[in-house]
Amino acid sequence: KSYKSMSKMKLLAPKMKELKERCGDDRMRLNQETMELYKREKVNPMAGCLPILPQMIIFFSLYKVLFVSIEMRHAPFFGWIVDLSAPDPLGVLTLFGLIDWQVPAALTMFNIGIWPILMGLSMYAMQKLNPPPPDPMQARIMGMLPIVFTFFLATFPAGLVLYWTWNNLLSIAQQYSIMKRMEKQMHQQSEHHQPSPPAEPVEEDDNGKDGEADTRDRNKKKKKKKKKKSDGQ
Repeated sequence: KSYKSMSKMKLLAPKMKELKERCGDDRMRLNQETMELYKREKVNPMAGCLPILPQMIIFFSLYKVLFVSIEMRHAPFFGWIVDLSAPDPLGVLTLFGLIDWQVPAALTMFNIGIWPILMGLSMYAMQKLNPPPPDPMQARIMGMLPIVFTFFLATFPAGLVLYWTWNNLLSIAQQYSIMKRMEKQMHQQSEHHQPSPPAEPVEEDDNGKDGEADTRDRNKKKKKKKKKKSDGQ
């Protein structure tokens, strides 16, 4: 339901833009008409926040397991990830493993690995699928979040970054499919409620016009004959 609500809000973006242009600087009127639009379209703007709560619980639980559990240390995954409890070893400061250089502790946050970069890109793609915030300041802050989290997760265990990245990719696929289905439904509804075009007037051909003219001439001649007879009498 949350993804359907976010998809509806994304499709309502043109109507929201019209409301902003019509209301101008009147914030109270804009908020009232926005809530009326949400109520009319049956959209819950807070539904997008619901999936975040269980994700954050899983995130911190997984972080605790990877950081504290001894059994998870040096647990391999795939490719260059040989330890799920350690950060991604291929970072930008070592040219993704091409340079054998021990990165100083002060520069660890800037040694962004491949998986943190993929996580930031997937987070950016998710934001593009979601409707933009109405507040410009909030929109700028949301636009900076993928960059902030990319640097923030550079020092986190690779297993945690893998979980977050795959969760983003699955959410993108699910939301994209729902959005396409919602677009198809709304397009069908708009076609169903679209009024039929007015019927075009039927134009008479030349033969019909000539026949009517002949009939009028005959009627005139009959009237003249009757008038002459009445005058003669």
